[in-house]
Amino acid sequence: MCRKIDSSQFLQVYQGLGSLYENVRFHILSFQECQLLLQREIADFHIIIMELSSEDDRDTWFPLISDLSSTYPHLKIIFILTGNAEHNFYYLNQIPFTYLIPENQAENLLQTGIAKAVRELDYYKSFRPLVRISAEPALLPAVYFSTDDLTNKGKRGCHIHYPDGKTEYTRLSLKNILSKLPANFVQVHKSYVVNMRYFGCYTQKPRPRGNFYDEYITLTGAGYPQEIYIPVGPKYRNFILDFIMDKYTCSFLPDPEGKEAEE
Repeated sequence: MCRKIDSSQFLQVYQGLGSLYENVRFHILSFQECQLLLQREIADFHIIIMELSSEDDRDTWFPLISDLSSTYPHLKIIFILTGNAEHNFYYLNQIPFTYLIPENQAENLLQTGIAKAVRELDYYKSFRPLVRISAEPALLPAVYFSTDDLTNKGKRGCHIHYPDGKTEYTRLSLKNILSKLPANFVQVHKSYVVNMRYFGCYTQKPRPRGNFYDEYITLTGAGYPQEIYIPVGPKYRNFILDFIMDKYTCSFLPDPEGKEAEE
């Protein structure tokens, strides 16, 4: 995907991908064409390779990529950066599951990035289906969902915890809830789905007896008087650690020392 297909520097690289991955269909799209596909609800994206330069208007590409990330919770995005893209790093670091590749290494690293994305998609689908979602607006502000302390008959459904401290009950199960939420909502335990926009840190607490530890993530900035500790189940541990690494680090490219975009 690029601003203008006829001026793309990597058109030949993209065209050669089809012969390397026979089970993957590649399509070359402009930003505008991709936006039209989203509006028509006929697209099915798994990996996005996007050419991004300092000339690309972030008011165009960033909302488009944000929409894609929200619509496809599994989406892997590979950016090929041309020219001086440093002013885009602040925005790039807000996008989960992102790989950054400088243009002078695209020919060597693009195949590595795609192979890594395919492996992670295979792993991801064991936790969430690789399908497009239509988010429920009422659920998006939630900090986390839990099945603890259910008192209704059969203990079905879950509790929705909001930033103002209010809690609501819904008949939806955690599994059904997850299918209606974007990528920043992640199941970390059989009883918890959390909004990772409130992620604070990953920590351990020793058990009262023995040398064993329980693992937690903390949620902060949600209006609660103190940090919220959410347990991490053994089944989800590796997935959560991979999610944190993908969300808060950039593959294939050094961290630009935390510099934000110059306004």
